[in-house]
Amino acid sequence: IYFGDEDKMVRIDMSEYSEFGMVERFLDNISDQVRSMPFSVVLLDEFEKADRKIHNLFLQVLEDGIITDTQGNSVDFKNTIIVATSNATNPEESFSPELRNRFDAMVQFEALKQDQVAEIVRIELKDVIQKLAQKEIEVAVTAPLLNAIATLGFNPEYGARPVRRAIQDYVENPLADALLKEGIAAGDSIILDWGDDHLIIRHKE
Repeated sequence: IYFGDEDKMVRIDMSEYSEFGMVERFLDNISDQVRSMPFSVVLLDEFEKADRKIHNLFLQVLEDGIITDTQGNSVDFKNTIIVATSNATNPEESFSPELRNRFDAMVQFEALKQDQVAEIVRIELKDVIQKLAQKEIEVAVTAPLLNAIATLGFNPEYGARPVRRAIQDYVENPLADALLKEGIAAGDSIILDWGDDHLIIRHKE
């Protein structure tokens, strides 16, 4: 939104750069992406997992707005917004004081509650509902289903990240089988419910 286009994001999975000697590979990756998209949000996902030498690179980036690639060329970060996410329980142990002080702000999020995860499930299920609507199949979702998927898709360590997989395993896959085997067709109205640890599909009366 800030740059007028939600695709103006450079996302880098920092867990891919956790091993010693990954600095050059990281430099090539982020340099190429920022050169091609100089006005963007740079998202450093799971920043704490990156090698410490990569952390140190951002002392220059966050201070001067530039980084030097493996060819000795400067890459301009002055038109980017850098956001780093972390699951570190103790930022003081994971990041040096110099690095922490380079960021404008640190925001700590509380653990998600069950009703909040259920709301995330409801939002994610909109995609399923819309796809069926294109086939002229009306879908309603019950609270027991939302709560069940919220429970199955929540992990204390990863938060709501497993929700997408839980929806695929417990809703989308059995629903696809039902569409083939039970002859659900255009004009039908169905209810997606939960019982006995599995998806229940009922036709609206």
